[in-house]
Amino acid sequence: MPPDVGRLDGRVALVTGASRGLGHDIALGLAAEGAAVAVAARTLTPGPGLPGSLEQTVSEIRAQGGVAEAFAADVQVDADLVAVVDGAHERLGPVDILVNNAALTVPGRPGAPPPSLPRDGTSPTPGFLEIPLKAYRRSFEVGLFPLFRLSQLVLPGMLAAGRGSIINIGSDSARQPGEAPWSHTGQWMLYGYGGSKLAVEHLSHSLAYELSGTGVTVNALLTSRPLDSPGLRHMTPGYVGNPTASFVEAAVLLASGGTGLTGRSIYHEDLLHDGPPRGWQGGLGPAAESA
Repeated sequence: MPPDVGRLDGRVALVTGASRGLGHDIALGLAAEGAAVAVAARTLTPGPGLPGSLEQTVSEIRAQGGVAEAFAADVQVDADLVAVVDGAHERLGPVDILVNNAALTVPGRPGAPPPSLPRDGTSPTPGFLEIPLKAYRRSFEVGLFPLFRLSQLVLPGMLAAGRGSIINIGSDSARQPGEAPWSHTGQWMLYGYGGSKLAVEHLSHSLAYELSGTGVTVNALLTSRPLDSPGLRHMTPGYVGNPTASFVEAAVLLASGGTGLTGRSIYHEDLLHDGPPRGWQGGLGPAAESA
């Protein structure tokens, strides 16, 4: 392949939650491989909250010679989702790569002090009894229902073209706290986030099963390590996340269809390396370089 030809030339991608963090990095990675990228999030312009905006994401992509369009959208609003898909089609072409990245971690929001994380086996607030139902429900309204709806909106075009890739960003939180007995007690849990991510995996597997043989792949891509992002720095002050480059490469592989995978929940390190599964590597320090 000539060096000026990307693995995703001629493709159109839609990435949600792309104003910052992992969504921002995935959008840049897809664009670097030749995809025209529609980026969607609520934060269109820089503001007082967490750093990052859609305008900045688009500006960075265009500065590198890529093609991108920004769409301000609240993924909880169906009309916004329809407008994003229609707008992407009009400006860039039919979406054949969908990266469902938008999610909500409760507690933790821009402008609010982050909770202290348990370091000695004790549980900070809010515990289960302090979490309002509306907060638990909102994790699904942001991290699950839009994934379902956006998949419905882009699938007709993918099926007509006979190709497409839907990548749903998962989390090891779906597997926590694991089976009893536990070596600790009182650990604070991400009830809504973890629960919605488990549902994301089920939806990914079920949709992949229905679409088998159509040329459209569906996978849940999980981080093998905590990755650096404004959200992580907000939630865990002083902790150091790992670089996102390897996760972006894994997303590009799934988007290109080069792996042949569908219907899997796969840790990104397992996708990049041969050999037995590495699974969740854990740790908040920078990942060691692979030999």
